[in-house]
Amino acid sequence: MRNFKETSRKDKIAEDSSSEFIGVITTRPDNQNDEKIQKLKKVLHTPEVKKFIEETFRGDIIPVFE
Repeated sequence: MRNFKETSRKDKIAEDSSSEFIGVITTRPDNQNDEKIQKLKKVLHTPEVKKFIEETFRGDIIPVFE
């Protein structure tokens, strides 16, 4: 088993919405306006989800949606 050194939060690189490492919702072109996809986008971009991300990951993952 390998032991990995934990890095401090100050050593981590901050990303913003222009980062190539952001998470995106991806779908086929013929599916992009599907009601289920639209509901998923709506749910994922709520203040509650943003708060959950901020409290759970404490800066390791940063929500970039408004």
